[in-house]
Amino acid sequence: MTATANPTKVTKGNKAPSANKKGTGKKPDQTAPKASTAPANPDKEHKGEATAVATKAKPKAEKAAKPEKKDKKLSLKDAAAKVLTNCKEGRTCGEMVKLIKERGLWNSAGLTPERTLSADLDRDIAKHGAESRFQKVGKGLYLLNG
Repeated sequence: MTATANPTKVTKGNKAPSANKKGTGKKPDQTAPKASTAPANPDKEHKGEATAVATKAKPKAEKAAKPEKKDKKLSLKDAAAKVLTNCKEGRTCGEMVKLIKERGLWNSAGLTPERTLSADLDRDIAKHGAESRFQKVGKGLYLLNG
C-alpha cells in the first residue's frame, strides 16, 4: 500500500473557518431578543398581551442644605507639621506621635504609628528634596524645613 497525501490537510496560514471556534465567546445559535409588541389601541386589549401602564413622574425632592463641614481630620504628616511648628530642636517620631495624640490632632488604632510617621516623613523628604516641609537633622530627628 502506498502513502497518499491528505488533500484536506490545513496549514497554519490557511485555516478553514469553523462553525464554533473556542475562545470567541459567541455561540452560533445566539440571536438578539425580539421586542415585545403592545397593542396599537390600548382600549382594545388583546388576550395574552401585556399593556403598558402610564405612570406619573414623581417630582424630585428638594435637596436639603448641606451642613457646614466639620473640622477636617488632619493627616499624620499634617499633624506632625503642626506639632513641629515653633520647635527649635529636632523631635523623634515617638515624641511627635505622643504630642499629636495628647492634642487630639490625630488618632490611630495601629500598633506602630511612630514607624508610619517616620516612613511618611522619609518618603516626603526623598520625593521633594529641598522643597519638602520636613528636614532630617539627625538619626530619627525631624524639624520643619525653613
